[in-house]
Amino acid sequence: MSSIDADQTRAWIVAVQGGDRHCFRQLVESYSRRLMSLAYRYTRDWDVSQDLTQDTWIKVFRNLSRFRPGAPFEPWLFTIHRNGCLSHLRHRKRKAEVITGEIEPAVDAGGDRPGAADRGILAREFWSQIGQAMKSLTPRQQEVFALIDIEGQDQRSAAALLSIEPATLRSTLHFARRRLAQLLLEMEAQP
Repeated sequence: MSSIDADQTRAWIVAVQGGDRHCFRQLVESYSRRLMSLAYRYTRDWDVSQDLTQDTWIKVFRNLSRFRPGAPFEPWLFTIHRNGCLSHLRHRKRKAEVITGEIEPAVDAGGDRPGAADRGILAREFWSQIGQAMKSLTPRQQEVFALIDIEGQDQRSAAALLSIEPATLRSTLHFARRRLAQLLLEMEAQP
Protein backbone atom coordinates (compact mmCIF):
# COMPACT_ATOMS: atom_id res chain seq x y z
CA MET A 1 0.00 0.00 0.00
CA SER A 2 2.76 2.40 0.84
CA SER A 3 5.96 3.51 -0.79
CA ILE A 4 6.51 5.90 2.11
CA ASP A 5 9.20 4.78 4.51
CA ALA A 6 7.68 4.00 7.93
CA ASP A 7 10.92 4.95 9.71
CA GLN A 8 10.97 8.32 7.98
CA THR A 9 7.32 8.86 8.90
CA ARG A 10 8.10 8.07 12.55
CA ALA A 11 11.02 10.52 12.49
CA TRP A 12 8.74 13.24 11.08
CA ILE A 13 6.12 12.53 13.74
CA VAL A 14 8.66 12.78 16.56
CA ALA A 15 9.98 16.03 15.08
CA VAL A 16 6.44 17.47 14.77
CA GLN A 17 5.70 16.47 18.35
CA GLY A 18 8.85 18.40 19.25
CA GLY A 19 7.54 21.51 17.47
CA ASP A 20 9.02 21.17 13.96
CA ARG A 21 6.30 22.36 11.59
CA HIS A 22 8.47 21.70 8.53
CA CYS A 23 8.19 17.97 9.21
CA PHE A 24 4.41 18.27 9.37
CA ARG A 25 4.57 19.69 5.85
CA GLN A 26 6.58 16.59 4.86
CA LEU A 27 3.80 14.36 6.21
CA VAL A 28 1.17 16.37 4.35
CA GLU A 29 3.10 16.26 1.07
CA SER A 30 3.78 12.53 1.41
CA TYR A 31 0.22 11.38 2.11
CA SER A 32 -2.16 13.97 0.65
CA ARG A 33 -2.36 12.49 -2.83
CA ARG A 34 -3.57 9.15 -1.46
CA LEU A 35 -6.01 10.88 0.90
CA MET A 36 -7.44 12.91 -2.00
CA SER A 37 -7.84 9.77 -4.08
CA LEU A 38 -9.70 8.01 -1.29
CA ALA A 39 -11.97 11.01 -0.65
CA TYR A 40 -12.72 11.22 -4.36
CA ARG A 41 -13.92 7.61 -4.32
CA TYR A 42 -16.46 8.64 -1.70
CA THR A 43 -17.54 12.00 -3.08
CA ARG A 44 -16.77 11.95 -6.83
CA ASP A 45 -15.93 15.66 -6.42
CA TRP A 46 -12.32 16.93 -6.40
CA ASP A 47 -13.16 20.17 -4.58
CA VAL A 48 -14.95 18.33 -1.77
CA SER A 49 -12.12 15.77 -1.69
CA GLN A 50 -9.61 18.56 -1.22
CA ASP A 51 -11.69 20.05 1.63
CA LEU A 52 -12.03 16.65 3.33
CA THR A 53 -8.29 16.06 3.02
CA GLN A 54 -7.57 19.46 4.55
CA ASP A 55 -10.01 18.70 7.39
CA THR A 56 -8.18 15.43 8.00
CA TRP A 57 -4.83 17.21 8.29
CA ILE A 58 -6.32 19.70 10.76
CA LYS A 59 -7.55 16.79 12.92
CA VAL A 60 -4.19 15.05 12.61
CA PHE A 61 -2.30 18.21 13.62
CA ARG A 62 -4.56 18.72 16.65
CA ASN A 63 -4.18 15.11 17.79
CA LEU A 64 -0.61 14.29 16.79
CA SER A 65 0.72 15.18 20.23
CA ARG A 66 -1.17 12.17 21.61
CA PHE A 67 -0.05 9.80 18.86
CA ARG A 68 2.48 7.18 19.96
CA PRO A 69 5.39 7.27 17.46
CA GLY A 70 5.78 3.47 17.68
CA ALA A 71 2.18 2.88 16.57
CA PRO A 72 1.39 2.42 12.87
CA PHE A 73 0.66 5.85 11.40
CA GLU A 74 -1.11 4.97 8.14
CA PRO A 75 -4.06 3.07 9.66
CA TRP A 76 -4.54 5.91 12.17
CA LEU A 77 -4.36 8.58 9.44
CA PHE A 78 -6.64 6.75 7.02
CA THR A 79 -9.16 5.92 9.75
CA ILE A 80 -9.45 9.62 10.60
CA HIS A 81 -9.84 10.41 6.91
CA ARG A 82 -12.33 7.64 6.19
CA ASN A 83 -14.44 8.68 9.18
CA GLY A 84 -14.42 12.26 7.93
CA CYS A 85 -15.55 11.14 4.47
CA LEU A 86 -18.33 9.00 5.90
CA SER A 87 -19.43 11.79 8.22
CA HIS A 88 -19.60 14.13 5.23
CA LEU A 89 -21.76 11.64 3.34
CA ARG A 90 -24.08 11.14 6.28
CA HIS A 91 -24.40 14.88 6.74
CA ARG A 92 -25.25 15.34 3.07
CA LYS A 93 -27.68 12.38 3.14
CA ARG A 94 -25.86 10.79 0.24
CA LYS A 95 -24.75 7.62 1.97
CA ALA A 96 -26.35 5.50 -0.74
CA GLU A 97 -24.28 7.33 -3.36
CA VAL A 98 -20.82 6.51 -2.05
CA ILE A 99 -19.71 5.78 -5.56
CA THR A 100 -21.73 7.41 -8.32
CA GLY A 101 -21.38 8.15 -11.96
CA GLU A 102 -18.77 6.54 -14.10
CA ILE A 103 -15.74 4.90 -12.62
CA GLU A 104 -12.63 5.87 -14.52
CA PRO A 105 -11.36 2.63 -15.99
CA ALA A 106 -7.67 1.87 -15.90
CA VAL A 107 -7.96 0.75 -19.52
CA ASP A 108 -5.90 2.09 -22.40
CA ALA A 109 -8.19 2.98 -25.29
CA GLY A 110 -5.33 1.94 -27.54
CA GLY A 111 -4.50 4.86 -29.77
CA ASP A 112 -4.24 3.90 -33.45
CA ARG A 113 -4.71 0.15 -33.16
CA PRO A 114 -7.62 -1.23 -35.17
CA GLY A 115 -10.75 -1.51 -33.06
CA ALA A 116 -9.29 0.59 -30.25
CA ALA A 117 -12.21 3.03 -30.30
CA ASP A 118 -14.66 0.15 -30.00
CA ARG A 119 -12.71 -1.32 -27.10
CA GLY A 120 -12.66 2.10 -25.41
CA ILE A 121 -16.41 2.46 -25.78
CA LEU A 122 -16.97 -1.06 -24.46
CA ALA A 123 -14.65 -0.40 -21.52
CA ARG A 124 -16.48 2.83 -20.62
CA GLU A 125 -19.82 1.06 -20.92
CA PHE A 126 -18.59 -1.78 -18.70
CA TRP A 127 -17.31 0.60 -16.00
CA SER A 128 -20.54 2.56 -16.18
CA GLN A 129 -22.44 -0.68 -15.55
CA ILE A 130 -20.12 -1.48 -12.64
CA GLY A 131 -20.83 1.97 -11.17
CA GLN A 132 -24.57 1.43 -11.50
CA ALA A 133 -24.40 -2.07 -10.00
CA MET A 134 -22.28 -0.86 -7.08
CA LYS A 135 -25.17 1.29 -5.90
CA SER A 136 -26.91 -1.96 -4.91
CA LEU A 137 -24.08 -2.96 -2.59
CA THR A 138 -23.93 -2.03 1.08
CA PRO A 139 -21.64 0.90 1.92
CA ARG A 140 -19.08 -1.54 3.42
CA GLN A 141 -19.17 -3.72 0.30
CA GLN A 142 -18.69 -0.61 -1.86
CA GLU A 143 -15.66 0.42 0.20
CA VAL A 144 -14.05 -3.00 0.07
CA PHE A 145 -14.72 -3.54 -3.64
CA ALA A 146 -13.45 -0.05 -4.53
CA LEU A 147 -10.26 -0.44 -2.50
CA ILE A 148 -9.39 -3.93 -3.75
CA ASP A 149 -10.75 -4.19 -7.28
CA ILE A 150 -10.69 -0.57 -8.42
CA GLU A 151 -7.87 1.04 -6.42
CA GLY A 152 -5.72 -2.11 -6.47
CA GLN A 153 -4.98 -2.16 -2.73
CA ASP A 154 -3.71 -5.40 -1.26
CA GLN A 155 -6.15 -7.07 1.13
CA ARG A 156 -4.04 -6.70 4.27
CA SER A 157 -3.61 -2.95 3.74
CA ALA A 158 -7.29 -2.50 2.90
CA ALA A 159 -8.31 -4.37 6.08
CA ALA A 160 -6.06 -2.11 8.16
CA LEU A 161 -7.38 1.00 6.41
CA LEU A 162 -10.99 -0.02 7.08
CA SER A 163 -10.22 -1.26 10.62
CA ILE A 164 -11.65 -4.71 9.96
CA GLU A 165 -10.27 -8.22 10.25
CA PRO A 166 -8.72 -9.64 7.06
CA ALA A 167 -11.19 -12.56 7.14
CA THR A 168 -14.10 -10.09 7.33
CA LEU A 169 -12.66 -8.17 4.39
CA ARG A 170 -12.32 -11.36 2.31
CA SER A 171 -15.90 -12.36 3.10
CA THR A 172 -17.24 -8.89 2.31
CA LEU A 173 -15.28 -8.82 -0.96
CA HIS A 174 -16.60 -12.27 -1.89
CA PHE A 175 -20.23 -11.24 -1.37
CA ALA A 176 -19.69 -7.91 -3.16
CA ARG A 177 -18.17 -9.63 -6.19
CA ARG A 178 -20.90 -12.26 -6.24
CA ARG A 179 -23.64 -9.61 -6.06
CA LEU A 180 -21.99 -7.52 -8.79
CA ALA A 181 -21.63 -10.55 -11.06
CA GLN A 182 -25.31 -11.35 -10.57
CA LEU A 183 -26.34 -7.76 -11.32
CA LEU A 184 -24.13 -7.55 -14.41
CA LEU A 185 -25.61 -10.78 -15.76
CA GLU A 186 -29.09 -9.39 -15.19
CA MET A 187 -28.15 -6.16 -17.01
CA GLU A 188 -26.75 -8.15 -19.91
CA ALA A 189 -29.92 -10.27 -20.15
CA GLN A 190 -32.14 -7.21 -20.44
CA PRO A 191 -33.14 -6.37 -24.04
